[in-house]
Amino acid sequence: MSSMKHISRLFQIVLATGILYSCTTGNRLNPDITTEELSEHINYLASEELQGRLPGTPGDLAAAEYIRDKLSSYGLKPLEGNGFQEFELVSNVVAGTDNSFEIIGKQFEAGKDFSPFSFSENGSLDAAIVFAGYGFDINDDSIKWNDYDGVDVKGNWVLILRADPEVENSMSKFASYSNDRDKCMIARDKGAAGVLLVSGVEFDPKDEFEPLARGEFSVGLPVFRVTRMVAD
Repeated sequence: MSSMKHISRLFQIVLATGILYSCTTGNRLNPDITTEELSEHINYLASEELQGRLPGTPGDLAAAEYIRDKLSSYGLKPLEGNGFQEFELVSNVVAGTDNSFEIIGKQFEAGKDFSPFSFSENGSLDAAIVFAGYGFDINDDSIKWNDYDGVDVKGNWVLILRADPEVENSMSKFASYSNDRDKCMIARDKGAAGVLLVSGVEFDPKDEFEPLARGEFSVGLPVFRVTRMVAD
């Protein structure tokens, strides 16, 4: 009985010590975070001074330095160097002056009749044009739609409609499949050598070219947006 009491007391002491250590360690590693501190960080990072913090901009660098310096003040040390990992970023995309597009001897004007996409690959292609609807290859439980069924696009230009059949419906079930870049990647995987994208009247009544988007990497084949006049 004495032995059992000794074990019981020992267990109580060890348990109490463990709880004390746990609490002490927890307080040391997880100091209280106050509302004022959170507000200070959020207000600075979301301030007009940082101008949106777009990647590669001075505001982005200032935000990164702020976060690094705060972490350093808490005793954290960078794994290496100054705490920054450098990598390449596409910050601007400009259409080249040598873009040209010709169909059966008819030359079209860049910026008026056609325009490259920012994710287009540089290159030259002389091939037939094959129409592939909306460029869908969907095989989900709720939707099955394959515009490439019976269509051979290998080595050819493939002409694809932008957006989707329910473009006027804000809850279109095709919305997640209608991204231009995704469609081009499907065409590439089907063997197409180039992609031409055209907007329907419902999607783009004015049929205008939007500015080239930045930060989009090449899909590995030439991609042009063409007007409805060219597509017809």
